[in-house]
Amino acid sequence: MKTNTLRGTYGSHETPTKVYTLTTGHGWHGVTWYVCHDSLNVNATLETLDDGVNVELVGDVDCITPQEPITSESELYDLLND
Repeated sequence: MKTNTLRGTYGSHETPTKVYTLTTGHGWHGVTWYVCHDSLNVNATLETLDDGVNVELVGDVDCITPQEPITSESELYDLLND
């Protein structure tokens, strides 16, 4: 598993945000979980996410809702490895 922090946007006004990611597997077996800073919406995608990503345009395949907003890569890692 690999974590990363990307620059991204969300919402109709393309509000800037940090996007924390955790990628499992590789190639067509890979899933990337991602969440905007301070959000309760953790989503999974089969797409490759890069700097500048607009999360509104990402196709999701799964989602989870944590008890507390995610504010770092390590919190996303801990959530997905409990």
